[in-house]
Amino acid sequence: MKKDICKHGHLKTPENTTIKSNGTRACRICNLERRRIKKCSNDHPYIDDSYKLDSLGRRICLVCINGDGNKKRKTHCKNGHKFTDENTYVAKNGGKVCRKCHAVHQNNRRGNGKIYSLGMTYIEYTRNHAKLYPEIARTRNQRRIARMNKLENTLTANEWKNILRFFKYRCAYCHITEQQAIKKYGRSLAQEHITPVSKRGGYCVQNIVPVCTGCNSRKYTGSPLIPIQPLLLVVIDERAKLKTFYQWDKDAGVSRS
Repeated sequence: MKKDICKHGHLKTPENTTIKSNGTRACRICNLERRRIKKCSNDHPYIDDSYKLDSLGRRICLVCINGDGNKKRKTHCKNGHKFTDENTYVAKNGGKVCRKCHAVHQNNRRGNGKIYSLGMTYIEYTRNHAKLYPEIARTRNQRRIARMNKLENTLTANEWKNILRFFKYRCAYCHITEQQAIKKYGRSLAQEHITPVSKRGGYCVQNIVPVCTGCNSRKYTGSPLIPIQPLLLVVIDERAKLKTFYQWDKDAGVSRS
């Protein structure tokens, strides 16, 4: 039910009512009274520097915006820093964030220059993580490429070690050792795809051989430099072996629980 009387006791007749842009009704007498005594809708007087003019020349009460009115806004963060243009940025959710507080939070999260691990700060450790742990970086990169191209990705770290043992830690094409590859190219043996990734070759035991950097560059996306039969490179998967072992027990009626 609509109210027929305003908060100051004036009847809201059709002659005494105006419709605002948001669809609500406003009392004409109250509007004229506010203009006469120069007050905002929350009865804050327009004196001295208590108001400002918008682009259309209308007065905006600063007490309502910055004070305790209905349009109260934060002017300082919880730590007392003022929200100026230089010290404020808008977050994704539309809220204001203090740059000084955010910088302190980031420094605390990163250890504030303190030693994080291996004699390095947090930033130095994260930047050199791939050099410190190349196997972890290689596995992460391999998963990312397989996920992006929707390829098979069943190669494990143990299977890669078995492949290296099978080739006696030598390049599958030129047969140089891993130490010679590091001395010549500055890198150890890499995982080479017999069928390239561009031709839907996945990360599996049957498609990976160890090669040096030179042979890897010469092959690129072409055919292998020397004939290689993938079926000869099958390494027993421990998971498949264990599954077959328990299946044999199940068929034989033996319980190992």
